[in-house]
Amino acid sequence: MRAGSVTDEADSGTCCSWLLSESHQLGERLMSGNGFNQLTTILPSRRVVIPALTVAVGMGALTGLLLGIFRPPALPAATVASSTESAGPTAAALTSPRASASATPTVTPTVRTIAATQEAPPGQFIESPWTKKGLEFGTLQDMGRDGNGIWLKLQRTRLLTGDAARKYLAAQGKGPKDFAADPTGGRVTQFRLRPDATVFGDLWLGDGATQQTRQYSVDEFYDIVRNVLDNGTQPTFWVRHDNGIPTLPAIYLAEQYLP
Repeated sequence: MRAGSVTDEADSGTCCSWLLSESHQLGERLMSGNGFNQLTTILPSRRVVIPALTVAVGMGALTGLLLGIFRPPALPAATVASSTESAGPTAAALTSPRASASATPTVTPTVRTIAATQEAPPGQFIESPWTKKGLEFGTLQDMGRDGNGIWLKLQRTRLLTGDAARKYLAAQGKGPKDFAADPTGGRVTQFRLRPDATVFGDLWLGDGATQQTRQYSVDEFYDIVRNVLDNGTQPTFWVRHDNGIPTLPAIYLAEQYLP
């Protein structure tokens, strides 16, 4: 309720109380002592009765008018209850903490597990290696020895047979053969040779003239092939890496004879 409304209502109440008091005192004077004579004297006088009634009616009308203007309309009970109920969730929504954003799921990269146990080298020569998985074919470009053992540099090579081999050799200005090695565009890799690796030789590990497959030690392999490379020949080999992982040391080498 506004302050102006309270003041107007107080003034209106005061006026009504004054009018009632004056009317009461007037009645007592009329009925006491010579009240009848006084009443007879006063009643015929319209100058007293009519103005008093007019003032009373006017003040009542004025009071009702002021109350109707300045008093705010009362809300229905249902409206008040509805307003109270609707205010609850709004306040709660304003004061309640915001829901935290969903955490971005952590992406765990896939890591290939390397076996802690070393693979044992093959104990015998692998026949038809081009039909076996886990072997790669390449041309030996270089090799060396340091404090960590023997290292090899190998270029991936395609093994050609039949017409493909003969066509390739013809383009190189060589005579026809049933097998040929094409290193064109092959990726070059470098890796270690494990000290206990199995090594087989065919031609260049022998006398270089006749094919004779036999097994050699790692040291024999190094001494013979190092000399072959120094003479300008790059022999081809089948290679098997530890656990089949190309970055790990080689555990099997077998020279490929190209008739």
